[in-house]
Amino acid sequence: LRGRAASTLERSLDAIRGGRLVQEQAVSIERGGCLQTLWLSNYPLYRGSACVGMIWTLHGLQHHGAQHAGDLGRLQRYRNLFERAALPQLVLDVTGAYSWVCRQRAFSAEQIAALLERHPAARRELAAGCLLLEANLAAINLFGARSERELAVNLQRSASAADVSLAARIAAAIHNGEEQLEFAYDVVDGQGRPRQLHAICTLPAADRIDQGVLVNFLDVTELADAQQDLHTRERFLSATLSAVPDLLFVYDYQEARPIYINEALQRHLGYAWEDIEAMGGDFNGIVVHPDDVVPREQLRAYLRRLADGEIVEQPVRMRQADGEWRQFQTRATCLEAASGLARVGVIIARDITEHVRVLDRVNQQERRYKLLAENFSDIICTTDVELRVSYL
Repeated sequence: LRGRAASTLERSLDAIRGGRLVQEQAVSIERGGCLQTLWLSNYPLYRGSACVGMIWTLHGLQHHGAQHAGDLGRLQRYRNLFERAALPQLVLDVTGAYSWVCRQRAFSAEQIAALLERHPAARRELAAGCLLLEANLAAINLFGARSERELAVNLQRSASAADVSLAARIAAAIHNGEEQLEFAYDVVDGQGRPRQLHAICTLPAADRIDQGVLVNFLDVTELADAQQDLHTRERFLSATLSAVPDLLFVYDYQEARPIYINEALQRHLGYAWEDIEAMGGDFNGIVVHPDDVVPREQLRAYLRRLADGEIVEQPVRMRQADGEWRQFQTRATCLEAASGLARVGVIIARDITEHVRVLDRVNQQERRYKLLAENFSDIICTTDVELRVSYL
């Protein structure tokens, strides 16, 4: 054996002897001082679970000048890229499944599902119509097999109803002229861990279906777990914000409009969120009392205070949907800043309208009583329990 292919083969001997690697590559053999290029393939022989031997096949390749040599080199490079890719890849033969969908005229996922539900026995025919042609080492390891042949046997043996349906969908997509098909695929890896994969199938044209379907697998398990954790956090946060009795705004100071208000909006002001969105940048002019809007000349200083971490409190009057004014005590803090100025802030507004009304009534009564006392001819005083005078 001559050339780079021979050294690659020697380095892989341990894996080949263990039945963990099936290789196909171009090699050159010296015969009578001349080099002949052949296509070398090996297949493991098993007795039970032990690899007891190998079958080697050598297919002669005839040279037809420099163009043929270049094509052969490209073929070898593509083969090396496929085998050594970190991304799990399979090449599937779906000619049998393609014939089945054409005979049954089932060219959509709904038609395939209905047909398989009516004729469960067809699943066996479909499973036999989808065969593994090639698998790289990353795919063999992912599916927990020791060799390409073992993986092919395992896939046929453990094909589920979902797998059979996917094979039919791939064949139907080829018939429909699609170039790519993507779907989610769940698998248990060699360590017994469930993995969530995103499969991307590169589909050949119908008249070139014998070239096979290349399937790339992206392991999205960690991404799916992160998304699930994010959804859980979002639900928790949404439930927490909805339970807050006060108004909670997330306010964009650059656009002068709220980008979020919790569900207390309807209860306190009578607006739906669609009404707030329709107001856009006119929110302050429509809802906030003109005397309580931060003046333009003071806005920059106000935003700098927020950006510096200060919590700014102030009373604000806001108009209800029916036109009535309500009084709120607000606390604002910075959520996002740029160039030393708050860009987005969080504002909590507590409705103090009734409290102010009660306080006004108490003050009015106190003023009336004081006026009445001032007009008495008698001397009137009030003291505490220690007889200290508080009013005379």
